[in-house]
Amino acid sequence: MVKIKKQKTELKLKSVVKAIAPSISVLVFWGVPLFLISGTIFFWNAWLFVLTIAISWSAIYLYIAKNDPGLFEKRQKKTEKKLSQQIVLFLCTVSLLSAIFLSGFDYRFHWSRIPIVLSILFSLVMIIGFVMLFLVLKQNSYASRKIEIQEGQKLIDTGLYSLVRHPMYLSLIIAFIFTPIILGSWYAFIPIIFIPFLLTFRINYEEKELHKGLEGYHLYMKKVKYKLIPFIW
Repeated sequence: MVKIKKQKTELKLKSVVKAIAPSISVLVFWGVPLFLISGTIFFWNAWLFVLTIAISWSAIYLYIAKNDPGLFEKRQKKTEKKLSQQIVLFLCTVSLLSAIFLSGFDYRFHWSRIPIVLSILFSLVMIIGFVMLFLVLKQNSYASRKIEIQEGQKLIDTGLYSLVRHPMYLSLIIAFIFTPIILGSWYAFIPIIFIPFLLTFRINYEEKELHKGLEGYHLYMKKVKYKLIPFIW
């Protein structure tokens, strides 16, 4: 009995570590370069950015680890089989990192002037994006990080999925598209604006796979007409 309790405790501890790992990565691999490039740790926009993301991700992943361990494990797998999708994800990462690091140079050389109040306001918009992401993951236990049809997968057509067919991508766009404002840089919009367009390639590919392999998806496409943005696309 003691051994079983010990194993359960170790398993929970591992889940907690895995859950907060992305947040630590944000602080280390995004925060540290931002402070180095900007030349100061008093880059308050950077603190606002990394802490908003770190706290949001930790809260979401800790909840999933506790309440949906199966989905939590799926979210740990990052390998995408299709080369075209690997390229899309790589380019999205490059666009986001370029925007982040460009913001550091912007702060250092004083290219932009964005009021901190506006940055705080759009950090709240970022939180709204993460809340949407949480609702998607809470509702859809098949939401892995790679495009695949899972064994026994069922169609989800309620909640946010009743508004658009790909609410996860919409939530991520809302969370990250205003990164330049949060970091106080108008110039950072130049690289980050490519992300929504890159995601359209991923969405179109995913739709083909779901239409081909998920029962009832073709009817769902007729029921929910918009892929990403209600009344637009």
